[in-house]
Amino acid sequence: MKFQSQPIRGTLLVLLLALVGLACSRSGEILTDAQATVANLPTPTAVIDVADDATYQVGDSVTIVGGSAGFLVPLYGEPGARFFSSQINNGETAVVIEHGLDEDETIWYLVEGLAGTGWLTEEFLTALVSE
Repeated sequence: MKFQSQPIRGTLLVLLLALVGLACSRSGEILTDAQATVANLPTPTAVIDVADDATYQVGDSVTIVGGSAGFLVPLYGEPGARFFSSQINNGETAVVIEHGLDEDETIWYLVEGLAGTGWLTEEFLTALVSE
C-alpha cells in the first residue's frame, strides 16, 4: 500500500497559512493605498525640547560638513534612524528648524537646505561664518 502525501501536504500548507495569518495583526483588513502608507510609516522618535543643551538653536544658519566621500552628507528621516533617507551637499548652508533626541540621548538637529529637510547630529554641522 502506497502512502499518499498530497492531501497531507495540502493540509499542512493550509495550517501554515492560517498560523501566519494569525501572527499578522492586520490580516484580513482591506486598506486604501493612503491608509496602508500611513500604517507602514515608521513611528517618529519624540521631539523633545533640548534647546538648553543644544549647540545650535532653532533658526540658526549652519554649514553642512563631514561627508565621508567628501561631497554628500546623509540626512535621516528621524533622530537615531539607521538608514539615511536623502543626502545634502558638503558645504551647503542650512537652517536648524527643530531639535530631537535618539535612544542614546544624542541631540539631533532637523535642518532644511536646498536638498530638502532631514535630521543630522552635531558632528555634521558647523556655525555659518559670515563674510
